[in-house]
Amino acid sequence: MCRFRFIILLLTIGWLVQAQSGSLVHNEHKLHILFDHLYNAKTDTQRQSINDSICRQFNSILSLPSSFDYPFDSLQYAGKVYSTDQKLRIYTWNYIIQSGDYHFNCFIQRQQDNAIFRLIQNSRVYLPQETGIILPYNWYGALYYEAIPIKNHRKTDYVLLGWSRYSAEVNFKTIDILSFEDNQVHLGNPFIQRKNIMLSRVIIPYSSRYALTLQYDAKKKMILFNHLSSQQNTMLVPDENFSACIITKSGLKFKDDLPLKDHEIPHAHAHFEASNSVE
Repeated sequence: MCRFRFIILLLTIGWLVQAQSGSLVHNEHKLHILFDHLYNAKTDTQRQSINDSICRQFNSILSLPSSFDYPFDSLQYAGKVYSTDQKLRIYTWNYIIQSGDYHFNCFIQRQQDNAIFRLIQNSRVYLPQETGIILPYNWYGALYYEAIPIKNHRKTDYVLLGWSRYSAEVNFKTIDILSFEDNQVHLGNPFIQRKNIMLSRVIIPYSSRYALTLQYDAKKKMILFNHLSSQQNTMLVPDENFSACIITKSGLKFKDDLPLKDHEIPHAHAHFEASNSVE
């Protein structure tokens, strides 16, 4: 009798897994169609409406436990980044409105309890201050391409590396701290030491005509990025010198003028390109 019940249990689990897999495939297809509609929409009203549908669909599909490991390969317009400890997954995408401004979206999925968090851009993209907490409904807007765990006392925070478009002339990259407290999420725990100041984040604005390196070196446990130089028109452009945020047991330590050998110099990568343009 016990053996019979065990067989029934295995069959039930197998059926549930298969049903979830089929649901994920179906919902991914719906998202793929919605993204196609988003980037072919003709008006801002249409874009907003379709994006709202995408957000509802994401919220629904990510509630399925097996979604954390599901590849979502057909969603080419959405970034799907795992943290380096594989315990967090971040989904970001953007679209461009008629004025040329960018609108960003972000969902964060935590593996341990399949909790879902959303960062919401309620206004135009802005350059955040390097100190201060940012709540999820006051997000500046960015596409995140790296999430690195760091210990903060007894809990784990995550260093996020991201890219954003402030204006047609200015992009910016960011090093920010993602934290979970009381089942809520926020950005900006003061965890970055620069001389005698504790920063919540590092913001690097630069000319959109140039590429800027911001990347994590796991072997050296440091985040490398270009210095900026001012041209005659005061536009900041990346130069050939580098700074770093070094990950230590007590947080991140900012280091200027990092000496690098030729073979250690990183190259800028275009982690994200504009998904579409509006004429």
